[in-house]
Amino acid sequence: MTITRIFLLLLATMQSSAAVTVVVCEDSKGERTFQTTCPPGTSQINQKNYEVSEPVNITTAKPALILYRIAECPVCDQVKEFLTAKDLPFTETDVSMSIELQDKVKQLAGELKVPVLLVGEKVIIGYNRTAMTQLLTEAGHITPEPKPESK
Repeated sequence: MTITRIFLLLLATMQSSAAVTVVVCEDSKGERTFQTTCPPGTSQINQKNYEVSEPVNITTAKPALILYRIAECPVCDQVKEFLTAKDLPFTETDVSMSIELQDKVKQLAGELKVPVLLVGEKVIIGYNRTAMTQLLTEAGHITPEPKPESK
């Protein structure tokens, strides 16, 4: 995933205005993401304002993808591999060391269970390739695969 792609995604999610603020967030492992605000468990290390020449159409913005996971979780790794194989930008959040993040997972999933994939406001618990493909297609992150023609 390139910085340009992340920046364009952030621009697409911003409300129409003449300036956009992008912050660089860093987690405890030193992994950095570009956001409009830093998610829980990360800290802001830089901020930059960008001028845009025309208003951004927020109706075409795709919902953010957040993967809540823990280390040493094969099912979490499967979800991450699925998203990476589709070349989708997502934020990966390790919930193992944060009670606040664990409470967030409980709120989203109804229990403390990982992985949890948040697509906008919709949740998928565990690894379900069919459900992920359907939800990511509905959200505009992936293009539906053409159905084979019957002979």
